[in-house]
Amino acid sequence: MTEEEMVRLYQYLSSEYEKLDTPMKELLHKIEKKLFNSLTVSQIQSLQNMTTGES
Repeated sequence: MTEEEMVRLYQYLSSEYEKLDTPMKELLHKIEKKLFNSLTVSQIQSLQNMTTGES
């Protein structure tokens, strides 16, 4: 899975969080940990801006 695919999956799962069952929530947390451990501060800020609609 590419980093971009992981970000898209993370965004989707985050938006559906309340509907997720426990194993999917655990997967979301694993993806989140992996993403945020590998991203730079500026990449995290860009991701936050994308999810909030800011530019």
